[in-house]
Amino acid sequence: MITGLRKFAVIPILLLPTLGLDGIFASYQQTHLLAIYNTLNRVLMLFCLVVPVLWFENTTAMAINGWIAASILNFGLALWFRNLPFKGIKPTTSEITTKVIFTYSLPIVTANLWGMAIKYADQFYISNYFGPEVYAEFSNGFIEIPFIGMITSSASVVLMPLFSNYIYNNDSTKLVETLQNTIKKSALIIYPITVFCLIFSKEIIETLFSKSYSISGIYFKINILINFFNIIIFTPIILALGKTKFYSNMHMVFALWAWVSGVIIVNIFNSPYAIAVLSTANTIAIYLVAFFYASNLLKISVFKLVPLKLILIILTTCLVSLIIIKLIVGYYFISNNFKLLFISGILYFLVIIFIERIFNVPFTEVVKPILIKFKQNNS
Repeated sequence: MITGLRKFAVIPILLLPTLGLDGIFASYQQTHLLAIYNTLNRVLMLFCLVVPVLWFENTTAMAINGWIAASILNFGLALWFRNLPFKGIKPTTSEITTKVIFTYSLPIVTANLWGMAIKYADQFYISNYFGPEVYAEFSNGFIEIPFIGMITSSASVVLMPLFSNYIYNNDSTKLVETLQNTIKKSALIIYPITVFCLIFSKEIIETLFSKSYSISGIYFKINILINFFNIIIFTPIILALGKTKFYSNMHMVFALWAWVSGVIIVNIFNSPYAIAVLSTANTIAIYLVAFFYASNLLKISVFKLVPLKLILIILTTCLVSLIIIKLIVGYYFISNNFKLLFISGILYFLVIIFIERIFNVPFTEVVKPILIKFKQNNS
């Protein structure tokens, strides 16, 4: 294990050139290069990790060696891609001093460290107080919906340079319009997916991990509640406004609270579900505190930024339609989770199209630009 850890220590060093690539490509509006880089990176990782283990030796050491090989190749790939936006541009001395860079960036580093403390608080209490079996159920259930993380992280990467540019040019109108549009489109994508996973949480977990982990569906359902709030993309606003100290201090306060409140919850309720609820509540509180702070800086009401009427229509129609779908489809396919999810998903998609026409909820608005661009590329 020590040898494996020593080998693994090389990998973070090799991945250093990859830091900031997302921001570079987003700033220069060359996200297509980011898509190509990420695809090549994942293919290399898959090839170097899986092929040696399957064809040569099925050991941890072989997997780590493959990982190191993939990291070396990714190192060269990142260096090459990083220079593409600057081809033909002569380097000049920057007006921004090293002191300014560290003053801005160090609080972000400490915020990430506090973020790790927040993330691992619930795992610590459940693994130490409730045993390995409960921790296994928690680990399999208390997970994010993959699509949601991809959407929010991609939006943050794209918005950061845009917000920085708006603030630099003192164009608060465009900033607010962009933020409103982002929240609206995020809700149109995220909420239907979140509601589906909430209603079918148990079936999804059983399909992924077998019925032995049926109880993990409860943790999954608790964690899903976060997705109703992560349409609030606060990080790009706060960082673009230069409020990195607040960003760090906020994470510090919530990290300390996560560990202190964990002790209180364990002693009062002595329940792993209570720890999961606490973790979810803390995350939601971070979103709300940061968003109210950002709206205060922008001098605009939170209720003007969030389309409450649209959100209410989406949630109500999606919840009612999915409950009815589950009752009808579940009656015929109650013993087969895969069929239940598949048929319910198709019916749900058709219902969403119906909802769009009846209630004027523009679900396809977020898809149309992609389809138009796809048609233009193929014409």
